[in-house]
Amino acid sequence: MHQLLNGVSDHADAVALFIGAFVIALFSALLTYWLTNRVYACADRQEEWAALQTERRGLRL
Repeated sequence: MHQLLNGVSDHADAVALFIGAFVIALFSALLTYWLTNRVYACADRQEEWAALQTERRGLRL
C-alpha cells in the first residue's frame, strides 16, 4: 500500500511540474508577444512623427 501511495505522489509531482512548466511557458510567450507589440507600436509612432516632421519642413520651405 505504501508503494502505491508513493507512486501516486510521484505521479502527482510530475503532473504538478508539467502544469507549472506549461504555465511558465505560456506566461513567457504572452510576455514576449506583448513586448514585441509594444516595440512595433513605438516604431510606428516614431515613423508617423518623422513623416509629420518631414511634412512640416516641406511646408515651411
